[in-house]
Amino acid sequence: MIAERGIAGASLRELARRVGISQPSLYHHFPTKEALVEQIVHHGARRMVETSIRGAFPERLEQLPRVIAAICLDLYATPQHPVYVRFLFVVCIEEPSFRPLVQRVFTEMIQGASWMAHAFASQGVIDQQQCTHLIQLMINAFGFPLLEERALWGLERPTPQLLAYIDGTTAMLEEMIRRRWG
Repeated sequence: MIAERGIAGASLRELARRVGISQPSLYHHFPTKEALVEQIVHHGARRMVETSIRGAFPERLEQLPRVIAAICLDLYATPQHPVYVRFLFVVCIEEPSFRPLVQRVFTEMIQGASWMAHAFASQGVIDQQQCTHLIQLMINAFGFPLLEERALWGLERPTPQLLAYIDGTTAMLEEMIRRRWG
């Protein structure tokens, strides 16, 4: 509802009606709209982490682009994630006091992905910081076009052009990794 109407336009009365509880019951769980927004930010972030953990761990560094692409595609395949991304944009634009929370969530997600980087660094394949930057590059390369199509344009699934871009970018990243860290 916040993604649709903004923070000011989302009434707790309407939210209580939509979820089938009384407004006082909603206040029992969320004393303020700000507390509700904070919980939505954390809940959506947990779902992103759970999706990324379900992915197969790459055995070799050059498999990393394919794994990260699959995680991004899995996230944006759900109807909830594009709405969550729109929600984050609305919250950050309308209420700047939430920006540090949203920034912290995304910073922690990138750091959370560094568990993959740590595994390759401990094998001596790549420096951990380089691998973390590589993961961030991939998340941005795959995530931003998905964000455009699914969250901003409202398309139900990635276009063939986007899927071709993801395949091509994955192949280029795999080749770059083979040449650099082979």
